Amino acid sequence: MGHIACHGGRFVTVVPHGRREDTWFRNWAQTHAPAWQEARHLPGSRLGDPDRVWRTFEAPAPSVDGYRVIWVHSSTKAARDGAARAARIEAGLAAIDAVATRLASPKTRIQSMCPPNRERSSHHRPDRCGGDALGLRCVAPTGQ
Repeated sequence: MGHIACHGGRFVTVVPHGRREDTWFRNWAQTHAPAWQEARHLPGSRLGDPDRVWRTFEAPAPSVDGYRVIWVHSSTKAARDGAARAARIEAGLAAIDAVATRLASPKTRIQSMCPPNRERSSHHRPDRCGGDALGLRCVAPTGQ
């Protein structure tokens, strides 16, 4: 990037997640509202699709290397990310329902790993025991 910049060139790069600029922007955006400016507005790619809008925001400070940082928000990517997030949540809920169905079965052999005398046990950790939350009886692990 330095070679391109010193010869008067321009470049665009994606800032990796976890880089200082990315972390700063994510933290800053939690307490501030970026002043996004519409950079491009196009109709949806198909009839009935929402418009495709790109918005930009220039960071108030340059990157660690001294380059200008401009954040870009894409309405299409935001919609795609939202759909993917919803699909992952739906898959997680389906997995929880499957486990709950197995646990509710009268023939289940799945049990919690808590000691039988939870109230009197000094080494019992309620935060590690899912017995109460799942409605399971707590049993001591075999071999103890």
